[in-house]
Amino acid sequence: MNNQFGRRYITHKELLDYAKDLGLFTDHPPDRLPEFLERNGLLNPVARIRFPPEIVRRWYKELHPGADVPDPIEGDSPRSEAASALYDQVFSNCWGRPDIYGESDHPLDAINPEHESFVQIRFDPAHFVPWEDFRFCKWITDDRRA
Repeated sequence: MNNQFGRRYITHKELLDYAKDLGLFTDHPPDRLPEFLERNGLLNPVARIRFPPEIVRRWYKELHPGADVPDPIEGDSPRSEAASALYDQVFSNCWGRPDIYGESDHPLDAINPEHESFVQIRFDPAHFVPWEDFRFCKWITDDRRA
């Protein structure tokens, strides 16, 4: 069992696993189900983090210096620093360990102004964006874009 009870922020994959664990499905639901539910306004995310392609490419290039990463790539900028800070705050899980780090709000419950451009918190069917539109080329390998 992949227990997600009590976790406010989970990925759409974790949501599907949790629903299956609760017995809401007899078989594993299709990966496209959360997109369908959002598109039709039946179940919306609480928040969605989206980093611009230029920043994601920068991070990839930093991790893989020899990779063929297409332009544009974000340079040193306040936007790049803000994105890195938000990523660290969300995925470091310091907020989830009050016994070690002290009490603090989850970064998506108390969004800093410099992080607002990366976080979507309003969802409605009239402004739905197909998930395929979120895709972009991060690196090039063997004349293919990935």
